[in-house]
Amino acid sequence: MRIVQFGADLTPDGLDQKLLLRSDGTAVLYDAGSGDCVDRHKEFNFDKNIYVVEMNKNYHFQVLKALSKEWVIAGADGLIHFSYGMD
Repeated sequence: MRIVQFGADLTPDGLDQKLLLRSDGTAVLYDAGSGDCVDRHKEFNFDKNIYVVEMNKNYHFQVLKALSKEWVIAGADGLIHFSYGMD
């Protein structure tokens, strides 16, 4: 992964490029999600952070985990996404 201005190039991880910061300075969902991981890890000191969310969020959680690992966010290795739903 390569962090670029206002975004991240996740193509080496088999993903795509992601915008992380809008021109008005507000963070995009992935940045906020990583912050959520940090807050949960501080509060609960977990080994595994399990999200059970519908399958249309699979890609979102792949990106969230890749960014969290790159930023060396505590608990990133324990982030697990179980999906449910129908194809």
